[in-house]
Amino acid sequence: MKTEILSLMRMHGCFQGLEEEDLAEIGESLEVVRYKPNESVRQQNTPLMHIYFVVQGTLQVIHRDFQGIEKVLLVFSRNNQFDAIADGACSEQFLEGVFARTNCTLLKLEHEKALNLTSKHPKLRLNLLQAVARNLRQGFLERGSKPQQQYCAQDYQNLSQQFGMIADMSRKGDCYANVPMESIWESLKSGLVHYRKFKTWHIQFRRLPKI
Repeated sequence: MKTEILSLMRMHGCFQGLEEEDLAEIGESLEVVRYKPNESVRQQNTPLMHIYFVVQGTLQVIHRDFQGIEKVLLVFSRNNQFDAIADGACSEQFLEGVFARTNCTLLKLEHEKALNLTSKHPKLRLNLLQAVARNLRQGFLERGSKPQQQYCAQDYQNLSQQFGMIADMSRKGDCYANVPMESIWESLKSGLVHYRKFKTWHIQFRRLPKI
């Protein structure tokens, strides 16, 4: 079982860049779980107590309203992670359930153990924070929000503090302080491509150093 866990860990991005002894220590706390299509990974109206790493397969997050109408909110596939580490271990019950769409192989880790391991392994902490940022980005983009809002999200800020990490955005610690620079880049890009046609992206790319 230990050999299988280590092999599966090497397939997931959250464990990339870790030394073999670190992988072995983290692997002691992991559990391999498998699900068949339509099986429930986490039922609706249950608390978040674990973090799951998707090694194989596809899962979907489903919300069911009071009329019983179901809606797919998110889809997770290989190299994704979801649940407790992003939202914190919560006794509150969540309306969304997670179900396997295909045959799935996951690595399961208790939230409290995850916090202890991330405090001991900085690379794991960084990998998880990046994974959560990607999840937030996906959620914001699907909701039609601006991508930069992910860094203002309370979930992201809470997780950064939980991991003891400081967001390096500006002296003010305010991402909106970067607006002037973003405005310059927006004007530059608009001036370059607006009302212009390029036969290939290679031609467009070659213009960039000349600006």
